[in-house]
Formats: sequence, C-alpha cells, structure tokens
Amino acid sequence: MGHEIAIAEYVMGALIALRRGFIDVDAGMRRGEWRGGFLGPGDVYEELYGSRLGLIGYGRIGARVHTLAATFEMRCGAVTLHPGRLRNAAPALDTIGDIGQAADVDALVAWADALVICCELSPITEGLIDRRRLSLMKETALLINVARGAIAVEADLYEALRDRRIAGAAIDVWYKYPERSGENSTPSRLDFSALDNVLMTPHCSGWTRGFKGRRLAWLANAIADFRRQRQREA
Repeated sequence: MGHEIAIAEYVMGALIALRRGFIDVDAGMRRGEWRGGFLGPGDVYEELYGSRLGLIGYGRIGARVHTLAATFEMRCGAVTLHPGRLRNAAPALDTIGDIGQAADVDALVAWADALVICCELSPITEGLIDRRRLSLMKETALLINVARGAIAVEADLYEALRDRRIAGAAIDVWYKYPERSGENSTPSRLDFSALDNVLMTPHCSGWTRGFKGRRLAWLANAIADFRRQRQREA
C-alpha cells in the first residue's frame, strides 16, 4: 500500500538508464572517454518515445507504470487476472490479455520492447518467464522485475542475458536474500554481477521517504477508523 508511486518511478528510471546506456557512458566518462555522443564514436541510443511496454500484472503498480509510460508516449499492453476490468483503462491499453492464458502472455512478450514484471507471485505466475518465453522476446527488448524473483526462472534469465538473447534487464527482486538485515550476501547462485547488461538493485524500488510517509499516514488513518468504530459500538 502506497509503494506504487516509488516503484513506478524506479521502473521508468531503469528503462531510461538501460536504453540510454547511462551506466556505461558514466564509467567511460570517468576514464576520460568521450563516446556515445557528438564528440566521439560509440553507440547511438534508443528512446522510450513510441516504444511498446508490456505489463505482466496490472494492479496498483502496473497502473501507475502505465500512467508514467503514457507521458513518454509509449504504447502499453498488459496481462492480468481480470482483463475485463481494463477495457476502459485510461490511458487506453493497446493490448489486454489474461495472465492465466498462455497464448495471451506469449503474445504480450513477443509484442513488447520492454517487459515489466509487476504481478503477485502465485502458482499461476511462478516461473512464468522461462526459457521459452524469453526466446519470444525481441533481441532488443528489456526486462524489468519489481515483483518477485521466482516469476522469472533464474537460470533461464541469466543465460538469456549472458548470451544477449535479450538486450538487458533491471532486477530489483532476487533469488537469495541475506539471513539478517545489514548482512552482505550474493543475490543469486549465478553471477549476474559479471553481466554488463544488467542493472542490479537490492529490493529498494519502493523504499523512499514518500512511501514511508504514505504508509504511516495510512496506518494512522486505519487506527483512527478502528477507534471510531469501537466508539460507535460501545
């Protein structure tokens, strides 16, 4: 509750960072390299404008990502447990499907230039993004996971990124976590840190001052509502 604003901003920031090569060009600039711009050789980067964003899940987070993506004039599609509820979504969605229907998920994965996993982990979604579905993605596509690690099969995702069968990923949710707060540990049995096309973050996409303030305000309102209800019942 209240974290969808922060997570959606993370998603857009990650998309921009990956599409524009910010991590790579920053590292190069620190070495004095002028590349990727008007003054030197290097990549010509992509824009978000006009590209296709696929949302795996369309709850509060998916809806907020959709709103922000629309400001970049991206085209958006989604799969969800309740596709009928999205028929009148504003802004409009280009494509709507059922997350429980394999053909709908396959179609969205193949359609998207970037795929955002923002659904709950459930028997339907565990392992949803596997080797077969990763093979349906465009080689230029990005994957952003802000839901749960297990929705994307660990080894399949690693191999797709290692072999550059997809362009890159931002991963905020993982397969291994520290046993205690503040303890250092690797987030996977596979070395994602060796891959230069991955943005790795420690499950922090929703952790902002704004989120904490909204959560505290929600809790205070819930307590006040409970007290008022008890007083009416007394």
